[in-house]
Amino acid sequence: MSTNQRKNRAGIFEKSHSNSGNVNVLIPNRGIGIYGRKMAKENIKTNSLARLKKIEGQIRGIQKMIENDRYCIDIINQISAARKALYMVSLIVMKGHLDTCVSDSIKAGQSDKKSNELIDALYRFAK
Repeated sequence: MSTNQRKNRAGIFEKSHSNSGNVNVLIPNRGIGIYGRKMAKENIKTNSLARLKKIEGQIRGIQKMIENDRYCIDIINQISAARKALYMVSLIVMKGHLDTCVSDSIKAGQSDKKSNELIDALYRFAK
């Protein structure tokens, strides 16, 4: 099996393994986070986890509603509320990323790398 490196969409080098000459499987960089960093602020982590626990309860409630043959519109309303709650967690984490990781990269003169990473994340978020 041959090993080489290539850039992903965010410009981060990742290893690519080939079993044969024409099939490659991309192996993500395995740092602390997907790009080698971890969540920087404890308050963002605490806030996000608390919200996710509430969302977990909402999802369990939706499951029970389906099991109990509740009215379809009521189920859809609860699903919509859970989606919005997840969206808000995403915004909190994204703001934390901008306030810490992106800001630190700009100060260190590595803004191109982080801006490409952020744009890639925004594309995935907007889908």
